[in-house]
Amino acid sequence: MNSDRVSYIYCLIDTDGRPKYIGQTSRPLDGCKGRASVHYRHRFLDDDRRNPRLNAWLRTLDRAPETVVLEVVPYEQRFKVEAAWTRCFRWALGDQIFNINTGAEVSPEVTARISATKRRLNAQRKQLATAA
Repeated sequence: MNSDRVSYIYCLIDTDGRPKYIGQTSRPLDGCKGRASVHYRHRFLDDDRRNPRLNAWLRTLDRAPETVVLEVVPYEQRFKVEAAWTRCFRWALGDQIFNINTGAEVSPEVTARISATKRRLNAQRKQLATAA
């Protein structure tokens, strides 16, 4: 365990200064700006590994969003601290935060949405199977 290694907990903000997404990176402070650029470049890649709500918001922007560093933490604590910041903003702003996960864990809201989608798709499959 390297105690000198740190992670940066960051927030992507909209043009009005409202938080939209909480993330973490191990790159230096200028790396956070780079991380925002990576999010921005990936905004058209809506596949199962991406965040469709974040990408939809990013597609409305003319450039990568601004990034604010919320906290610098020891590398080993990055997921725990990211989760705490995500829960804090989600509590304060609700559905305006686009994180799918809370740190390294999937949030209860996303779990519920995924379950509802799976139930709907399974019902559609059964309906198609009986119609055929």
